[in-house]
Amino acid sequence: NKHVVTVQNSGALSENYSANNEGFGINSTRDRLNIIYSGKAGFEIYPLGDNAVEVKIIMPVVRIPATI
Repeated sequence: NKHVVTVQNSGALSENYSANNEGFGINSTRDRLNIIYSGKAGFEIYPLGDNAVEVKIIMPVVRIPATI
């Protein structure tokens, strides 16, 4: 099972954007997801036409044992 958070926003990716040339914010988000979810989470960003961008964050469902 997984949670998927999808956000769409107006705007465009930088002309210099590539998976090998991501900025600090995107890299930091990927790093934090990897640390928190032991590499089982994902982060995707891509353009939707000329003036929109979509981001998807995929996180595993983590079950926390109940405590009394």
